[in-house]
Amino acid sequence: MPTTGARGAAISFSVEKIGDVHLTWENEALREVAENKDEFQIVYFRQSVSSRSPRSPGSMRTSRTKKLASYAKSYLEYLYTDAAQETVAQYGYRPLKPEILAKHADRLPPINLFPITAIAKSWYDAQEKFFGSNGIYDVVSSAPARVASAHPRRKTKTP
Repeated sequence: MPTTGARGAAISFSVEKIGDVHLTWENEALREVAENKDEFQIVYFRQSVSSRSPRSPGSMRTSRTKKLASYAKSYLEYLYTDAAQETVAQYGYRPLKPEILAKHADRLPPINLFPITAIAKSWYDAQEKFFGSNGIYDVVSSAPARVASAHPRRKTKTP
């Protein structure tokens, strides 16, 4: 049965030693490398999708939910302070403030981030497009493997 979720995939890869490459969220990759000294390395792409989602307390109808909305609003206001952004960076997430991100460039190197809407209508659409039935992952993983020849005059062959 396939593993679901980022943490389950991380356990399959780093603990159970299943697979050669693990594509995961940056904070998970940083945690895996820290927990498995000298065993793994992180390879960064030049660009990647930004996983930031809009945050809003929303509209509330009752006095109880209004109080909860007040807490949510306070949390969101705190989330963008320097102290919170510093904590975000320490846990392997990219802070929004450029000066704090720059302080952590050794662990969070510069990469070009783009929104999910650059490649799909929404996160759900991207999930279907890439991992749904007959999605890009299915098509690519079922294609015949190609082995490149080390000899310069030999063509690449399909096993």
